[in-house]
Amino acid sequence: MKRLSTANLLLYGFLGLPLGMVALPIYVYLPQFYAERAGMSLGAIGAALLTARIAAAFIDPLLGWWIGHQGRAYPRYVWLSLPPLLAGFAGLFHPPRLAPGATLAWFGATLMLVYLGFGLATIAHQSWGAALTQAPGQRSRVTAVREGCGLFGVVLAGR
Repeated sequence: MKRLSTANLLLYGFLGLPLGMVALPIYVYLPQFYAERAGMSLGAIGAALLTARIAAAFIDPLLGWWIGHQGRAYPRYVWLSLPPLLAGFAGLFHPPRLAPGATLAWFGATLMLVYLGFGLATIAHQSWGAALTQAPGQRSRVTAVREGCGLFGVVLAGR
């Protein structure tokens, strides 16, 4: 089996960087943002985050099944993930002025958009990596580059 070039590995793995950058603000900055700006309680914010993650635990396998049955056009699924991911992220950090109950609904809906887009992007990205090679040593390199880029994205987002 042909060895994947470092350039190709980096081109593949680089997508992990922005995906890593997206995840950190949701858990680190978002609770304080909604507590201060929207007056939501941290308990309500935590409950919404937990509910959204539980929903994502059921949605993500369906996304994986859908991708697996559509063929190997993995970059297409990454592109399809961008509108809900970006719209949800923009909506989360630019909420309209709403009544408290409506703010919680806005928070939950935009959070689910983010999780839908993020789930689709990460599942497609990881599936793409698995499809690049069947050689165990090469798969280790693919995973290391992807996860290293993702970790670098988390570090950059935390600065």
